[in-house]
Amino acid sequence: MTDVVPFAVLSSDGQSFRLSAGAWSGTYRIGQLEGELAFYRRMRDRNGGKQARFYEATVRALEQMQERA
Repeated sequence: MTDVVPFAVLSSDGQSFRLSAGAWSGTYRIGQLEGELAFYRRMRDRNGGKQARFYEATVRALEQMQERA
């Protein structure tokens, strides 16, 4: 089994971003970035961090895109 590495890409006009992982992807308005980050951080941290391995890469991808924006 291969690990799927999520990535986030800002649109050329800076108005939206795409979050992708394997066959799944979603496109969001840039104004939704904080909410998406908060959601994935909550998922990562739930149950005392037991879910971190499933969500840390997504959080990292969104944070890196946010730094570039």
